[in-house]
Amino acid sequence: MNQTEIRTVCTACAADLTRQDRYRDHDGQYFCLPCHRARLGASAEGPFKEALRQCVFCETWVARPDCHRNRYGEYVCLECRGSGRRWSRRRIVQRRLRHWFVRCRRVLFVLLASVVGLWVAYVVLGKVIELAIPRR
Repeated sequence: MNQTEIRTVCTACAADLTRQDRYRDHDGQYFCLPCHRARLGASAEGPFKEALRQCVFCETWVARPDCHRNRYGEYVCLECRGSGRRWSRRRIVQRRLRHWFVRCRRVLFVLLASVVGLWVAYVVLGKVIELAIPRR
């Protein structure tokens, strides 16, 4: 049997990628490692394995070694961490909602109990009145 080998070629530089590492984008086009790095804006000489993370405070993209992951899973750049910033926007909103719920929990419970109590009284008094007043 004659097997034909399908050639894979880099879209940007036309290099043969048949037996090499390659990247495929969402359109199905193949790129060699240097062309893929150039497309991403990273330099071909720099370390490619460093993934970029976004700081939750200043929203800049920094390399993973230049940021800290806090206990909430958020990444903080060393500059913002050194300035002493403590709460991200997401954590501030979560904290305020939690405190609001804790403060209003008793009021919400009393309101719910009042509504249920009034409904039960309405039903019971309706039955009592129905039994007390004979129908003609």
